[in-house]
Amino acid sequence: MVGTELRNIRFQGGGTYLPPYFDNFGFIGDLKWEKTDLEVAFLIDTNDPERLALILNPKQAVSLIDLWRGPVASFLRKQVGYSTDLVKKALGLLEGLVNLNIDGDGDGKINALIKYVPFPTIIAAQAILEGLEINGKLNAWGHEAILIIQGDKTFNNISGSLKVLEIDLGFLKIKGTDDDSLDLSLKVTPSEQYLQGDGYLEIFDNEIANVEFQINRTNTTFKNFDLSLGNLLNIDVDALSINIKSGNGSGLGTISVFGNTLAGIMFDVTQNSVNLRDIRLSLVGFLILAIPNLTVNLKNQSATGTANIIAFNQSLGSGTLSFNTQNVSINNVALNLGNVIKLNVPIFKLDLTNKKVFGLGDVTLLGKQFTALGISLNESGFQATSNFNFGILAFNGATVTLSKGTNGNINNSASIAGSLKFLGYTFANITASLNSSKLIASGSFNFGGILILKGANNRRNATITLNRAKNGLHNWVSIMGSFYLLGQELTSLTIRHNNSALKILGMHIIRKPNHSKGIHK
Repeated sequence: MVGTELRNIRFQGGGTYLPPYFDNFGFIGDLKWEKTDLEVAFLIDTNDPERLALILNPKQAVSLIDLWRGPVASFLRKQVGYSTDLVKKALGLLEGLVNLNIDGDGDGKINALIKYVPFPTIIAAQAILEGLEINGKLNAWGHEAILIIQGDKTFNNISGSLKVLEIDLGFLKIKGTDDDSLDLSLKVTPSEQYLQGDGYLEIFDNEIANVEFQINRTNTTFKNFDLSLGNLLNIDVDALSINIKSGNGSGLGTISVFGNTLAGIMFDVTQNSVNLRDIRLSLVGFLILAIPNLTVNLKNQSATGTANIIAFNQSLGSGTLSFNTQNVSINNVALNLGNVIKLNVPIFKLDLTNKKVFGLGDVTLLGKQFTALGISLNESGFQATSNFNFGILAFNGATVTLSKGTNGNINNSASIAGSLKFLGYTFANITASLNSSKLIASGSFNFGGILILKGANNRRNATITLNRAKNGLHNWVSIMGSFYLLGQELTSLTIRHNNSALKILGMHIIRKPNHSKGIHK
């Protein structure tokens, strides 16, 4: 072997009673390779040089990789001729995972560090089985470990084991299930090499028994276990693969949250977070939140995700779902309800018991925004209560309601009920209809006992219609009905809102200055 020195050699020979009488030769001695001292035993059949045996045992810790790549592989290539690629792959896997400075395994038995014997034999009165064996003690993940690698004499079948107290990657730990050690099997094929086993997994503040796992050069993969994330949601994990160095990874499983069970969900993990991809949550009985990315922050035990909000058979707008162990809300909500009502709500709180969402926000009706309204949304529809001043007319102490139709869709017309204020007069208990273009109030309107507006030809109800402005102009009012003065129907009527003047037969009946809009009838 190139680069080696033999000392303290003891020879061994064997013969027969037939010529050439001498049929095997071997020696035992001390081998010095570079700065490493080893015990070496060598045996060769003189009748068949391919029948040889080699055993190396260290007197000190030695790099298994360096030793194999150095004198051992060189010797085996020259003397045996079999490919050692599978052994290289096995050692390459281990080199990326553990410290391969290896020593005797310390179990009290005479074990070789490296042994290659293509046939059963006896060396130094010890029976040696056929094949390849690497057996030693090393340091793995901060703990003492015992490594055994075994193979047949052609190196076509390589397997092994690694016995260690635990695997500690910092962001997760794997411990033995049944005793104080973790037993790993080494699997080696031309296409893949990995360690596998089942153990007690500690991850994301979870402690889970009997978890199957595999470890290759870059990733650790776990299968078939349940994971609880910050008391926020649960994942029945089919598979989770995590990069050993970064702690980042991805997985697939079934998510359980807020009564939803979602199968086939892909998710990504870091050391401090879990991101669920493309989930649809059903909340409070009528909302569906389609969330491309729901991120669980494991440090502060909270989850957030921007969602497309769906209800009443249509997409209504967007918001950000946010929840922790105590509260659930949808923040920064922007909704369009049937093109009748637009909402902007900083925080929508979810009442999971009463199946509704509620909060303070802005409501836009007929192009005019009303701020800081109390808003509620449930499976029946929308409701908000406030004062609504449209300039020309106003509703005070009013409630706006937009309901769901029999087909499940949101209606295209809302109602507003309250006290109507028009031309300086207040009319109690008025209910008006409201759509995207106009507000219509119906009833009999008494202007201070002097003038009454009601239906034409003594019909009960007249209508006051507030029309939405077009092309940047102001909202304007139209009236259908008749005015009555002292019981007599008036036929000549002009209303000019620019100075709040009401003229009948050319006479000013009502005049309130400081207004700017104009209405004609």
